[in-house]
Amino acid sequence: MKKIAKLRKTKGNYVPYLLVLPVLIGYFTFYLYPMVRGVYLSFTDSSLLKSGKFVGIHEYQRLFADATFRNAIRVTAQYVIINVGTQTVFALALAVAMDRLSKSVILRSTLLLPWLIPGVTVGLLWSWLLDPILGIVNVLLGHIGIHPQSFFGSETQAMPAIALVNTWR
Repeated sequence: MKKIAKLRKTKGNYVPYLLVLPVLIGYFTFYLYPMVRGVYLSFTDSSLLKSGKFVGIHEYQRLFADATFRNAIRVTAQYVIINVGTQTVFALALAVAMDRLSKSVILRSTLLLPWLIPGVTVGLLWSWLLDPILGIVNVLLGHIGIHPQSFFGSETQAMPAIALVNTWR
């Protein structure tokens, strides 16, 4: 302890730099270098087995001209918008309700239970609930006169169904 105290009193204090050094090495090794290398490789036509030549923005032009890529961006944006919007609204409403209505640990635990359930279990649960033939949601819809829906099999319903299942979780 006396040596550390002595180091702190010296004018050229290097102890903080020594303490930060392992974090900086990890940052440069596992984050900054791979990121810079990835950006560089995105401007080449290299593959896994051969190094490529510099092609500039040609690969980006090909990427943005690809209809599959544009569709993937559209679907991802739709998913993010649905999730962020619903999760923000429901989380705020749930927090306010939990604060104002009850201080019960059991009620709060029950409301937070979906967060503790693993993702695979949530996926299986909702695939059973939303099953077009035997799912309880379609049974309930049938009771109010709505025909069974194929939530995960429909182009228009799949993304909202997946996003809302994720929001529930």
